[in-house]
Amino acid sequence: MNATTGKVSFDSSKLIFKGNDEDLLKVSKKYAASLKTIDSKLKIFVNDLDFDAATKSMIEKLITKFDKVELTDKAAADYWVNIFNQLTYLTLPNDDFRPLAKQIDLLKEVKKDKLETEAVMKKRVSAELLNQLEYLANWHHLDTLENADKVKTIQ
Repeated sequence: MNATTGKVSFDSSKLIFKGNDEDLLKVSKKYAASLKTIDSKLKIFVNDLDFDAATKSMIEKLITKFDKVELTDKAAADYWVNIFNQLTYLTLPNDDFRPLAKQIDLLKEVKKDKLETEAVMKKRVSAELLNQLEYLANWHHLDTLENADKVKTIQ
């Protein structure tokens, strides 16, 4: 089949066919395309600035529940999950103190001088962190797309 890419939108593109090749595809049908970065996983390093092994272990277990993420060492990481001052937050590598999203409090008061239970905290932190990782994985996919065509860019 001999085709070139015509109009490209965020989630679709139109093909321009040469000859009778257009007859091979049904215009009304949608065809799936696969990109390498869709299946790639975010590489995350857990940077424990509090030196709290129990909290680090808990955060690592929460992160590995998300199938779009894999834990790695600091050199190979796309992003870091930092643990600092009883907070956890996402940053770029080697940028410990500039969060990319809202910091998640690991200690939350439910009443004056009374903290939430560990089970409630784990559930809350898990939901917030996995929600942030989902958004980050989608953004990272778009950020890492590359156009191999030697097209003149708009200056």
